[in-house]
Amino acid sequence: MMNPKTLIYIIGVLILYSCHGKQMRSELQRIDSLNQTGAKLDTVTSLQNMVMWFDKWGTSNEKMAAHYLMGRSAYDKGDMPKALVCFRQAMEYADTMSAECDFKRLSRVYGQIAEVYHQQRVPQMELDAEKKAVDYAWRAKDSLSAWMFYSYLAPVFNMLNQPDSALYYSRRASAMLRAMGHESIAAAMEIDVAAFELQRRNYPEVIRILNEYEKHSGFFDQKGNVERGKELYYVYRGKYYQYTGHSDSAVLYYRKALRPWASFSAKVNAYKGLMDYFQQQKQEDSIVKYAKLYCQTNDTANLIHSGDEIVRATAIYNYEDSQHKAMKATKKTKHYRFVTGIVVVAFVCLTGLLCVFVRRRKRIVQQHRNTIRERYMQLTTEYNKVVEELNQSRLGLEEFQKNKKQELEKLRQELVRYVDSEMKQTEWNDEMALLHSPIVCQFHKNASRAFVPSQMEWIELEKVIKQDLPQFTEVLYDKRYMLSEKEQMTCVLTRLHFTPAEMSVLMGVTKQRVANLRSDANRKLFGEKSAKTLKKNIMRLG
Repeated sequence: MMNPKTLIYIIGVLILYSCHGKQMRSELQRIDSLNQTGAKLDTVTSLQNMVMWFDKWGTSNEKMAAHYLMGRSAYDKGDMPKALVCFRQAMEYADTMSAECDFKRLSRVYGQIAEVYHQQRVPQMELDAEKKAVDYAWRAKDSLSAWMFYSYLAPVFNMLNQPDSALYYSRRASAMLRAMGHESIAAAMEIDVAAFELQRRNYPEVIRILNEYEKHSGFFDQKGNVERGKELYYVYRGKYYQYTGHSDSAVLYYRKALRPWASFSAKVNAYKGLMDYFQQQKQEDSIVKYAKLYCQTNDTANLIHSGDEIVRATAIYNYEDSQHKAMKATKKTKHYRFVTGIVVVAFVCLTGLLCVFVRRRKRIVQQHRNTIRERYMQLTTEYNKVVEELNQSRLGLEEFQKNKKQELEKLRQELVRYVDSEMKQTEWNDEMALLHSPIVCQFHKNASRAFVPSQMEWIELEKVIKQDLPQFTEVLYDKRYMLSEKEQMTCVLTRLHFTPAEMSVLMGVTKQRVANLRSDANRKLFGEKSAKTLKKNIMRLG
């Protein structure tokens, strides 16, 4: 007869395992739901423990799901080699011979492997993974995903310098998606065709595709701006306008493609388009500027290095996988023995569990009630304590707000004195109203995004200056001083406290050119050669 204490210990271990299993499966489901909503998994910290647990106790589908989510987390962190290894491990856990195999998730695994290879420009490996993604999506009877993966073959063949094949896969996928009623997805997928048609100079087809994309894809806001990650649309529309002789419109779309978060490909093509445009305009400063940006962005050393690292990670994984299979074969017999022992122990433990449970059920229930009662009293005490602390904190918060208001008023008064010791309160308010007017804020916004203001924006700014600073305007446009248009623009921006770097962007010139304009303006207006005193002199004009 087994010792009762031993039976209780074993029963406790089994109960703990059961509870922990529920917790792990609940966590797996939670993280999987986050992934399906498109949320990034780079901040999830429980994945490593979850993977270790499912590797030991989970089913094949659970192991595949855990490693897949681990790979998604690594992908979101930018660790492509680790992501690839995790996806390959998830692939290995899939039991494709079983009717219970999760083929839908397996297709996603291969799709992610293809995406990693695409990011690192390894097209041949991407092609193999993408084809398997299509195959397993069909086996899962997920026709929508199958045709979407099918459309992803187009850019792969384009990288392999097979444009005809790329065009075939893209057009066929778009046609099938439209036939299934997915007009928005079809329009989104067909955007890649625009690149091929631009190469073939088929401009009517290009503009048709771009208009359909803008109308049906669902990637645009009410102002007509495309969402993050889709900036290649601006490049394609810019190229269309450039090739059809609408250079000004082309420049506008190239600049829109230069968002900070835009892809490598979008930025390279946008800088190339702007460089070509300014070559046509013979603006040397702008040519040099965008040529440097194009060369810097087009530096593929890191990308090639990353691609090599992915190939090395694949080779390492294949080697480790071979070792793993060899070790697995040698341990197969030991594993069966271990499982048999576990089954015997579990049977003995369950038998003992029934005996002990019947004898001690009443005592356990009573102990549980006592614990609940004690916990209730403890929570009541803690609740009253927190309420009292909250009331005290409110009094402290009121005192804190009072002190901060006094400190804020003191700082505002000192700021007024710092700007101009002679400035009155009304003048200070007028100055602040001018600097925070919509058109001035728009110019700061344009400068931060590297946008050159339109002619209408310059006219609106000039109108505000003439209205709010008549004395300054009278001197600025006095023909006796013979100021050029660029020098006048420089004085206006200086008066509005724009930095030389912002002036360089807004006027489309280099920083050195801005310094020269400031120096010339200071010499003509105030007879001083240096640019350093221009702002001080201009502020005296009112």
